Amino acid sequence: MPYSRSVLLLGLSALAFASPAAGVKPTPASLYLRARAAEALGDTPGANAGFAALLAQAPGNVMIANHAYRQAMQAGDMALAARAAHLLETQKAVPPDARILLALEQIKARDWVKARAATELLAKDGAFGFLAPYFRAWIAVGSSSLRRPGMSGRGGARTRQHSDV
Repeated sequence: MPYSRSVLLLGLSALAFASPAAGVKPTPASLYLRARAAEALGDTPGANAGFAALLAQAPGNVMIANHAYRQAMQAGDMALAARAAHLLETQKAVPPDARILLALEQIKARDWVKARAATELLAKDGAFGFLAPYFRAWIAVGSSSLRRPGMSGRGGARTRQHSDV
């Protein structure tokens, strides 16, 4: 029966998107159902919103945080992905690829101490540890430890001094 899955998804989405009674706080189970239904229907913004709400209600749930991280990465929602990665970090359940995001987040924030610490954790990882030397170089340039005279503060690109001749 090729239509059974479609009918099931349609029924679940109708139940998931039905508005609850006013003033009733949705349960984690109903939020999860809505997020998964939105995901199955290809409603990326709806799925991301659902997983964001789930993270707020159940921040200690590793399964939800991991699924939210994966959904956010697929959708390109870096804010949700970082939030989920931080929650996974507090639970000591960080996926290897999330270490990259956590290190890049610190580099972007120009917090060199935390960036170095995140890079060292990445270096210990078997799958993505090969990226650590590149991150260390990026941190060294960004934190001024490799700057030379004539280098600008923006990514290390050389600046030219122009004079009127």
